Amino acid sequence: MADISNIAKLATTAGANTASSGSLWALGGTVLGTLGLLTQASLLFGPGMQSIYAQQALLEQQASAAKLQGEYAQAMAGLQAKAMEYNAKMAEWEAELSEQIGEYNAQVYEADAEAVEVATAWEVFKLEEAGGQILDRQFMTFSHAGVNPRTGSALDVYADTEHDLALEAAAMEYEGLVKTTKLLNMAEFSRWSGEVGAAKAMAQSVLDTNAAQTYLFSGEVSALMAEIQSDLFSLQSSAMSYSATAQSMQGVASLFTAGASLLTGIGRYSMLRG
Repeated sequence: MADISNIAKLATTAGANTASSGSLWALGGTVLGTLGLLTQASLLFGPGMQSIYAQQALLEQQASAAKLQGEYAQAMAGLQAKAMEYNAKMAEWEAELSEQIGEYNAQVYEADAEAVEVATAWEVFKLEEAGGQILDRQFMTFSHAGVNPRTGSALDVYADTEHDLALEAAAMEYEGLVKTTKLLNMAEFSRWSGEVGAAKAMAQSVLDTNAAQTYLFSGEVSALMAEIQSDLFSLQSSAMSYSATAQSMQGVASLFTAGASLLTGIGRYSMLRG
C-alpha cells in the first residue's frame, strides 16, 4: 500500500510539473506575440511616421514654392506689360509729334515758297519799271539827237534793249519758279515724312500694346499653372496626412491587440497555475 501511495504522489507531482511547464510555454508564446505587436507598433509610430511627416513637410514646401513662383511670374509679367504699355503710349506720342513736325515744316516751306514767289514778282516788277525807264531814256536820247528811234539802227538798239530786259525778267521768273517749286516739294516731302513716321510709330504702338496683352496673358497662365501645381502638392500632402492618420490608427490597433494578447496570456497562465 505504501508503494501505491508513493506512486500516486509522484504522478501528481509530475502532472503539476507538466502543467506548470505548459503554462510557462503558453505565457512565453503570448509574450513573444505581444513583443511582435509592440515592435510593429513602434515601427508604425517611429521611422514610418517620421518618413511620412518628412514627405508631407516637403510637399507643403513645394506647394508654397509653386505658389510663390506663380505670384512672381504674374508680378514680372505685370511689370513687363506696364513697360510695353508705356512704350505703346510713347509710340503714340511719337506718331503725333512726327505728324505735327512734318506739318509744321511743310507750312514753313510753303510760306518760304510764297515769299520767294512774292519776292520774284517784286524783282520782276522793279526790273520792268527800270527797263521802261531805260527805254524811255533811249527814246529821248535818239529823239534829241534828231534820230528817229523807230527806224534804222536806233530801232535795233531799242529792240535789243527791250529783248535783254525781257530775257532778264524771264530768268528772274524762272529762278523764282525753281525755288518755289523746290520749297513746295520739300513741303510735300515733309508732310509725307511726318505721315510715314506717324504710321510707323502707330504700328509700333500696336505691337507694344499686343505685347503687353501677351505678357499679361502669359503671367495669368503661369500663375494658373503654378496654382494647379501648388494644389497638386497640397493634395499629395493631404493624402500623406491621411496615410499618417491611418498608420497611427494601425499602430494604436497593434497596441490594443498587444495589450489584449498580454492580458489573455496572463489569464491563461493564471488558469493553468490554478
